[in-house]
Amino acid sequence: MTDSTRATIWHILNNAFHKVLHTVQADVPTVRMSAGHSQNEAFLFRAFAQYSAGGIVVVISFDVQVQNLQVHVFGDLAWEDGLIIKSLMETVIGSEACDEQFLISQAYTFASQCEHNAFLIASALGEGRKEARK
Repeated sequence: MTDSTRATIWHILNNAFHKVLHTVQADVPTVRMSAGHSQNEAFLFRAFAQYSAGGIVVVISFDVQVQNLQVHVFGDLAWEDGLIIKSLMETVIGSEACDEQFLISQAYTFASQCEHNAFLIASALGEGRKEARK
């Protein structure tokens, strides 16, 4: 993955993370967000947004990982401790069939899923962890 593709994916996701923040703020005005991205040996790309209010933290994460000649693209909405609230996407494709345009299209798909599920973050932060798990 080129630096240009990483920058494009980050731009797509960071915009979505901020749209989610604005949506959540309508119900939870005190919500705060921090976001970032990285890469390492195991992950071609990782991005996250952490939303917090009243001591409750919910995280959106997006990961691209290569395992056994396959590219895994997955993302979810989870509590701070990693317990998944909702899986937002999971795609596996052979590494030979995976190009950078495919990864960019997956970022757009994930961004859309984030925006469509912003209500879950608002619910979790507004009602508290115990109520949001019901």
